[in-house]
Amino acid sequence: MSTNARQMARQLIAQQRFGEARELLLRVCRVTPDDADAWLMLGSIDGRLRDPVGAERCFRRAIKVRAEFPAAHYNLGIALRDQKRFDEAAKVFRLATELKPDYSEAWNALGFALLVLREPVAAADAFRTVCHLAPNSAEAHGNFANACNQLGRLEEAMAAFRKAISLDGRESGYRGNLANVLCNQGRLGEALDEYRRAIALAPRNISLQSNYLLTLHYLPDLDPQWVFEEHRRLAAMHVPADSTVPEHNNDPKPDRRLRVGYVSSDFREHSVAYFFDPLITHHDCFQIETFCYSGVARPDSITTRLEAVTKHWRGICDKSDADLFRMIRSDGIDILVDLSGHTSCHRLAVFARRAAPVQVTYLGYPGTTGLETMDYRLTDEWADPDGMTERYYTEQLWRLPTGFLCYKAPRTAPAPALCPSASSGYITFGSFNNLSKVNDRVIALWSRILQSVPQSRLALKYHSMGDASVRALVFERFRQHNIAEERLELLPPVPTTAGHLECYGRIDIALDPFPYNGTTTTCEALWMGVPVVSLAGAIHAQRVGVSLLSRAGLSDWVADSEQTYLDIAVTLAAAHEERARLRTALRQTLESSSLCDGRRIAAAVEDAYRKMWQEWCKTRTA
Repeated sequence: MSTNARQMARQLIAQQRFGEARELLLRVCRVTPDDADAWLMLGSIDGRLRDPVGAERCFRRAIKVRAEFPAAHYNLGIALRDQKRFDEAAKVFRLATELKPDYSEAWNALGFALLVLREPVAAADAFRTVCHLAPNSAEAHGNFANACNQLGRLEEAMAAFRKAISLDGRESGYRGNLANVLCNQGRLGEALDEYRRAIALAPRNISLQSNYLLTLHYLPDLDPQWVFEEHRRLAAMHVPADSTVPEHNNDPKPDRRLRVGYVSSDFREHSVAYFFDPLITHHDCFQIETFCYSGVARPDSITTRLEAVTKHWRGICDKSDADLFRMIRSDGIDILVDLSGHTSCHRLAVFARRAAPVQVTYLGYPGTTGLETMDYRLTDEWADPDGMTERYYTEQLWRLPTGFLCYKAPRTAPAPALCPSASSGYITFGSFNNLSKVNDRVIALWSRILQSVPQSRLALKYHSMGDASVRALVFERFRQHNIAEERLELLPPVPTTAGHLECYGRIDIALDPFPYNGTTTTCEALWMGVPVVSLAGAIHAQRVGVSLLSRAGLSDWVADSEQTYLDIAVTLAAAHEERARLRTALRQTLESSSLCDGRRIAAAVEDAYRKMWQEWCKTRTA
């Protein structure tokens, strides 16, 4: 009876007649409650019908009947995972692998559960096992590579991605992820080649396009006009086939309270949050009603803080672009603000559909979105001087008089340390920027500085420095400029923010990279009493250092040429007493400047929003 019924159920399932199959299996389980296979099939149907709680009950009954039942344990893990009970799921997946050591599906599921539980080392081990069990599975090698990448084991990640590509050369994701790894190693030319190959395989993959566009900012010799045209060309991919601008029924009263929505996946321990916090905290609630559309998959203490000061918080991780568009329209948002640009997990496709009457991009990206539907970009006169950069944006530039950034230092920031040269007897220059920003021209100039200051050292800190292959590559790139390995200090990642900031106590002078300047790293260095040398360029990404240093009254450290950059660095190296004074004075200098004045930045942004809104209202009443 049970065998025949199960066979009939399989046929019904193959025909996607799940309801009928479920009724049949329910009868079997009532008649023969010790039929573990029937319970397994019934649970699988509940899972397909998106009832993980019902599925869990069935799989537990199957295990009660037959304790050593690997498939039931595996499927129970899936049901627990679908209920977001990842810790329990991981334990069940592991038990399935103990019962059946060659159970590749269970090992794979275990790996993903461990990643969610933030156990990447164990996850990598699980994925490595899958690679041994299924050596010809491109997916297995790709999963192992992603885990290694998270751990900063870039050489292993690169080899595994290349293996996945050799097994499935048509999967664009492997090439895109390989490009990300190459970027983190500072191998920008190779990264761009891989991005282009990936985009050729998936020409409408927005994530690949955005990674490619972001990488263009790291290269020193690209024509800004060409970079702009690339942004505009690829942004057209975001525009839906039906690109008709929807009707907005927002009340066109110019002075009413405005509903402002912010869209970001970086409302967490992230650079964007450091600069967004002062704005959202100091908004005038009588003038602005705030909405945050958060794509944060793993909330942290900063997420909790931002949610607490926001009137309306919307989680959007599980929302499609169409769902998010409808949510924003339903909320009646007047001004929608993108905080991501072409960075990871952005929602530019929603802006392309014109979700709100007025749309603004701000903070998270150093260039244009390329979207014709993005009305404004918030900036300032230092980063985008009048008449210099307008032609590189589809957006209208709106220059905030107080500066476009406001820094909020972490509460756990330690006190500045003494200059390390006082005890070491030599100057240590340093940069804690993304290694992608340390291109060949940067290395050449920094090498000249080291050669100009006898016995000086250079400390570089970035999360990929924990990988031996990355360190070897950095040593080799400086060796080509006659800088010996012992003059370089390559610092691995530090687990806490306070520990990271303490590392600034190991450097005397910070060197800002170019053409893509640092932002958070510059503010961190100044907060920790370390002077920063920056090179001014011709577009926004090359002028963030100008904005930060000028607003703090430190424009003397901004160079207009590579030679001047070198001269400033050498002069600071010789000014021992001045650097000692700055070690304790810079924090106060920063605190008293507009760079740390949250109320001023909020007032300036609110004034900009009001004027933008009034402009839109004119179009409604004309």
